[in-house]
Amino acid sequence: MDTYPFALVLAVATAFVTVFLGFLPAKNIRSGFFAREAFKVAAAWVVIVAISPLSVMHYPFILAVFSLIAWWNLQRDATFTGKIWLNLASGLGISIGVLVILAVTPGSLPTKPFGPIDAPGSLSTQGWDWSQALCLASLYLGGAIIGLAYVSYVLCREAFTCPGIGGFIQKGTGLLFNLTLVRVVVLLIEIVTVPDAPGDIRGEDVRHFDFLFLPVGACVFLILPTLAYLSRRATRFSSRLQPTRLLVAIMLVDFVTEILARIELL
Repeated sequence: MDTYPFALVLAVATAFVTVFLGFLPAKNIRSGFFAREAFKVAAAWVVIVAISPLSVMHYPFILAVFSLIAWWNLQRDATFTGKIWLNLASGLGISIGVLVILAVTPGSLPTKPFGPIDAPGSLSTQGWDWSQALCLASLYLGGAIIGLAYVSYVLCREAFTCPGIGGFIQKGTGLLFNLTLVRVVVLLIEIVTVPDAPGDIRGEDVRHFDFLFLPVGACVFLILPTLAYLSRRATRFSSRLQPTRLLVAIMLVDFVTEILARIELL
């Protein structure tokens, strides 16, 4: 069953959830919160196992096992040991867990560098592919936005029982807004460095993905930064806007955006 790019986007987002969970201090947040989230991460990796190519499905399985070990320790209040296993899962997930899916998926990365110049001595002839670098940057930024939006969402839900984490929520939503702006810059660089259209770069005559650029561009340039700004404002000032609803909207919009952006490369 070919589930690309759903498996890839879910893997990146899940990995970043563990990354941002690892940054949260255990002394301010009860162990039960980390245990609950570690179990959710393990469940997500199990889903990724089920939809990953057979040749690499053992990698997300290992990450699911690490997350379950983290959950087992955290629910027994062994917070230090549990967070070590959670951080191990995050480090391997953000690297091997994502790259192995890219490696076995033809067309997941551009095959020709961006830019109209390919003269001897240029970066492309020296083995550096700007198109792949920008594609990876966009992929990881998209996953980071989803992951941070989710962690900020669960922190907002936790704030009712742990009022001391308001500062972490504000910092998280502020970083979320900054990440959406960086994503805008990356996409602008892609547009500027492309000589004509993406179809020319990949040597294709039919530019089927030109239609996909409109929703992707609208989400990256307008919708996501606006939602992130509103969520940051809602957590810092008295507002009728519910930050949890805005964060859920960010997760859904960015997940769909990443799916469309990966399809654009096929």
